[in-house]
Amino acid sequence: MSLNKISLKEKIGFGLGDGANLIVLSTVFSFLTYYYSDVVGISMAAIGTMFLVVRIVDAVTDPLMGYICDRTVNKHGHYRPWLVRMAIPYGIMIVLAFSVPTNASDFTTIMYAGITYALLMIVYTAINIPYCALGTAITSDQNEQLSIQSIRFVMCSVGALMVSTMLVPMVNWLGADDEARGFQLGMTVLAVIAVIMFFICFKTTKERVIIKEEKMPFKEGLMALLKNDQWRIIGSINFLFLVSNVARGSVFIFYAIHIMERPDLVPLLLTLPIFAEMLGSMMAKPLGDRFCKVKLYIGFQFLQAVSCLAIFFIDPSWITIVVIFVVFRAFIAQMSNPVLWTMLADVVDYGEWKTGKRLPGMTSSGNLFGIKMGMAIGGAGAAWVLSAFGYVSGGESQTEQALMGVMIVLAIVPALIHLLMAFVMKFYKLDKTYVEQIKSELNQKQNNNNTANEEVLEPTLAQS
Repeated sequence: MSLNKISLKEKIGFGLGDGANLIVLSTVFSFLTYYYSDVVGISMAAIGTMFLVVRIVDAVTDPLMGYICDRTVNKHGHYRPWLVRMAIPYGIMIVLAFSVPTNASDFTTIMYAGITYALLMIVYTAINIPYCALGTAITSDQNEQLSIQSIRFVMCSVGALMVSTMLVPMVNWLGADDEARGFQLGMTVLAVIAVIMFFICFKTTKERVIIKEEKMPFKEGLMALLKNDQWRIIGSINFLFLVSNVARGSVFIFYAIHIMERPDLVPLLLTLPIFAEMLGSMMAKPLGDRFCKVKLYIGFQFLQAVSCLAIFFIDPSWITIVVIFVVFRAFIAQMSNPVLWTMLADVVDYGEWKTGKRLPGMTSSGNLFGIKMGMAIGGAGAAWVLSAFGYVSGGESQTEQALMGVMIVLAIVPALIHLLMAFVMKFYKLDKTYVEQIKSELNQKQNNNNTANEEVLEPTLAQS
């Protein structure tokens, strides 16, 4: 057996961590705008502003958290300890964020929603930054990295599946006629599951890639990160992807309720794509092994652009056709995500090769900064567009103009963004040959350093 081989148990255990992450992200993407607007009664304009302010503040904390976990010294490693430290606060904040008072003044309601959402995102940062960095510390083998990321995104879909299949029924059952109470109790159940998943992730994983200990000021590490041009490309693509995904996810429930006029189909429309995502995740490794990752990713973006644009022209009463395109887009999207996250491990090696500094925590946090900014722009932009087109929070019916706003955010904007992502990826240069050359040079440099240290040590021992 290869020394680089990672067991299936560890790969699944690592993936459970992202399943726990997706319990929050899936809820934020698919339900939070609806919860704030139609359940709590906050206006779309206020929701958009709150999303932007909270997510920008949260994004600023990402590089700091990466710096902290890179410098963490613990018998369990640099990153795994944070999974245990932050798991319970993570679960608590999930519950508090969905406990917005519905009988308070508008000011109190907005302030409570804003503060609890901000704290949820900060705790999410404190656990997700080390989790993402852990993926680069389990192994440096490129094939194993792709396998780990593929299984990770399958487990990621499990987290999303729990939200799509369990949340609406729990809201209806636990809340009865009180939808707000139903969300609070339903998210409590999901929060407990998320905490357990993080503890399993901690227990089943191991850090193997050793980071050379060095005292490095935060500014110096940040400057080294900014010099990594390939990180800037991956960060930009993640930013664009989240703008598209969050904007689209924020309005999809409104598409089902107000345009398809089938609110009963919401669980089905959210669940079927997740099974497609699981299949897509499993397809990522065989395709990545056979074809160039860069060309694959570019092709995936063109296919997603077509599937998004198709929804704009399809009659919403053609339910089967709508479902086919929604499922197809999810399948393609989840084939592309493991490919992109495998590139992040290559970017860490490239940064060390270029600057002499290995920064997996700051690289992951910088990447998550782009993701958070994408969430900020996508969520805020979607709410502002709906507000501009006249969407009425809590309204049982909406104007044709408001429905057009939903379609623009759901279909046109994501299609254009996927085309832009394909263009940006053309500048990524870390193909398989280049990555192998970088790893070879890094290994040679490490061997030279070890030899030099031994030569210095021998005379010292001889004199003693």
